[in-house]
Amino acid sequence: FTLDDLQTTIKTSAPYWRQDWAGEDVNGSNIFFIVVNLALVSLGVAAAWNRNKFVGFLPIVIFFAYLLSNALALTSGGRYIVPADWIVCVYYILGVLQLALWGLRFMNVPVFVEASPSECIVPPAPQYFKILTSLAIVFAIGSLIPIAEMPFEKLYQKRKPVPTLVMLEQKGWLKKADLNFFELKKFMTDPLAVIVEGRMLYPRYYRAKKGEAKQNYPYLTLNYSRLAFIAIGPYGRGGVTNVIVANEKRLAFAPQAADVIVIGCQDKSFVDALVVFVLTEPGSAYARLPRVTLQCPLPTP
Repeated sequence: FTLDDLQTTIKTSAPYWRQDWAGEDVNGSNIFFIVVNLALVSLGVAAAWNRNKFVGFLPIVIFFAYLLSNALALTSGGRYIVPADWIVCVYYILGVLQLALWGLRFMNVPVFVEASPSECIVPPAPQYFKILTSLAIVFAIGSLIPIAEMPFEKLYQKRKPVPTLVMLEQKGWLKKADLNFFELKKFMTDPLAVIVEGRMLYPRYYRAKKGEAKQNYPYLTLNYSRLAFIAIGPYGRGGVTNVIVANEKRLAFAPQAADVIVIGCQDKSFVDALVVFVLTEPGSAYARLPRVTLQCPLPTP
């Protein structure tokens, strides 16, 4: 029973805000407050229905139509929910007010006079048909977004390791990095070995014991010099892969939004790269130095 600030509430105090939460680590007080908060939202919905009938349900209709359109477009999280999450707060406040009203009545405290049902403005039946028709049209327009993507092939395809290695061998990339095709093919049989193909974002080079304050991987402070960047594509959690390449020498060509292929070992929070092939012209191969045995996990520099 504590009053936490916003940061604590949504980041640290309760496990169910974590993206990978699967229902574990919920204690008795968590369950109690989850039930209380859901009960207040439910009470608010009932109060809205009792007072305004279908008009009281209109925000719920908007809420679920909006979330469904987001889900169909695969953008159903984070900032995309913000335009509609106020609706939950409205019903929550209605529930709190209804509870307060009952409490005041129980204590025989004079309260405001509620409007009678006859005083509530309820649109005629044809108006409901127009409202539903408008919502259906908006929903149909929103549905065109995922449909419009179907004729176009994805820029980055999730491919098996061997075809990617063959492509790198044929185009001479493995030779530039002084790597052997057959050794890499054997290396890829390791359960932790990965090949990531995507687009490089926010490349940063850091000297040993340098990094960004209070940052997570790949930009946190580490004890060795390295190139750090984010690769977006069909790999990693949510299409995002953190990449770190240990090397004392700064990569001469690491432009923002370059096409890359990363070969390395999957760590818990990042890919510990053996080599990064920057495919965007003029192109380059940036290998981990000093060289290590092709075996996961890679030793810490």
